[in-house]
Amino acid sequence: MQNERGWMRDLDLSASENSDGRALYFLDVGFGSGRTGTVYGDKKDSTQGFVGTFKESICTPRTSELRIQLNRYRTDDLDWNWVSPDARIEGMTLTRRHGLNPIAEPFWKDLPYCNIHKSIGPDILHQGYQGVLKTLIQWLEKIVGESELDARFKRLPLMHGIRSFADGISGMSHITGGEHKNMCKQILGCIIGIAPNEAVRATVALLDFFYLAQYHTHTEDSLKAMEKALNEFHANKEIFVTTGARDVEGDHFNLPKLHFLEHYVYLIRRYGTTDNYNTEATERLHIDIVKDAFRATNHKDHTEQMVRWLSRREKVNVFDARVSWAVEQEAERFDQQNKKKKKKKRKTSFKTRVQLAERPSSRNVSLSTLSTDYGATQFTSALQTFIGTQQSASRSGYTARQSDTSIQLPFESVDVWHRVKFHSPSIQCTAPDTNDIADAFPARYKKGRRAIQHARFDTVFVNGGAAQKSGIRGLRVAQVRVIFKIPEEHRVSLFGQDSTPVGHLAYVEWFSIPKPQDRDQHSPIVKVDSMVRSCQLFPRFGPEADRAWFPENVLDLCSEFYINNFANHLTFQTIH
Repeated sequence: MQNERGWMRDLDLSASENSDGRALYFLDVGFGSGRTGTVYGDKKDSTQGFVGTFKESICTPRTSELRIQLNRYRTDDLDWNWVSPDARIEGMTLTRRHGLNPIAEPFWKDLPYCNIHKSIGPDILHQGYQGVLKTLIQWLEKIVGESELDARFKRLPLMHGIRSFADGISGMSHITGGEHKNMCKQILGCIIGIAPNEAVRATVALLDFFYLAQYHTHTEDSLKAMEKALNEFHANKEIFVTTGARDVEGDHFNLPKLHFLEHYVYLIRRYGTTDNYNTEATERLHIDIVKDAFRATNHKDHTEQMVRWLSRREKVNVFDARVSWAVEQEAERFDQQNKKKKKKKRKTSFKTRVQLAERPSSRNVSLSTLSTDYGATQFTSALQTFIGTQQSASRSGYTARQSDTSIQLPFESVDVWHRVKFHSPSIQCTAPDTNDIADAFPARYKKGRRAIQHARFDTVFVNGGAAQKSGIRGLRVAQVRVIFKIPEEHRVSLFGQDSTPVGHLAYVEWFSIPKPQDRDQHSPIVKVDSMVRSCQLFPRFGPEADRAWFPENVLDLCSEFYINNFANHLTFQTIH
């Protein structure tokens, strides 16, 4: 029953009457050896969804294998009404023979109006990152080669929120969903230039599909984009067969997790966005309830100790909630007695998109140190030009030159910050905001000039003045070298009595040459408020990665880059 997308068709369930009058659905379950069996569910559907791992979802309808073939088939030798022990044993033997799980009473049997097959929803963690995308990475490893792919992962520039694979990925074992997620964020930059174009297009399409599937709000346009991305993948997936990456008998794509992607759009329309039933949220309970509890034991007869530990924690949490409630009640009673209106707690809001620490990371850093240690080689002349540009507004007929040496700097050092934080509101009303960080600090050395911390100068998007909520137009990419502030005591002498503080500034290096008419607008000195958020650049490796490149120097040695729009969901939504 193979079709153009694989070997699985949509559910086509036939109804029949059981001895007790209940309408049953019959679903054919096929396995690699050609065995078939029958599972059932109620005719009408009220169960909203079943959340579980992919294997749990498949085993829920009583199937013991991970392959499902939807050929309609009726068996008369299976008796689900096991009452006596002999009948139960006979039923277990028959179900095993037909490749089914010998579960006499599935948990959903007596649920009213339950069709368990339609209740199984998408799972981004196990079907996506630990399923299809994991398989995709394995295919790409075979196409690119493990050593070359590792070399490229080792040389990618650093970015906050993305793991750096300093030892590559081929030697990793027991890979978690979070690690696969970080691989997917960077895999595209590691295959461009060496993998066939069809493999690159298939990778982009599959990443687009899963990033779109994780939207917190969907429209018809986003759902159509999901379908388009999936069609693009299917149109290019044969490259994995021709290159030998997908090496199976028959050269097919009979993967249940891959087929399940066909139902994502339907299930999103039926049950809502995928965050409603993604098992990634419940995976945290393995840490809070199991791992932390086990660590609190002596690792001997741990079950009883874990239960006792969890019970005590629950009692402490209940007592803490009770005390907090009593304190609030007492405070309200006190306010009423004193006839004072209770002041409402002011909610913290991030009106300023850019945040810096109140105190600088380094005080009184000399201008010469900025040139040698921070790489701000043109800092003095760039700052003179910036000051001249700010003064030109109050000087009629004055225009700042590219290097205005006529302006004398009344200081020889500035305070420097090594980190800037960004708070970017999501463009989707229900999605969480994105907190981002960009670092700019020099290397630290011990005696003997051995580096104990490599220098790091992150790249950011800078608003050139015409940037929109989405799209790349109006944005420029720059590498932050120095984040500083002009001493307040020299503000009046430089900008005038009535001038407003210019705030924090940054010396940057642009990754694109500005046009001549935009030279002032894109000078090396920019206001920190004009920064939008951090970004990651993929170096253009070509057929083979330069082994002299490392994350610390690749931005200086490489001359051509790609923007990584899969760095995070906000970048994907706005740059995509």
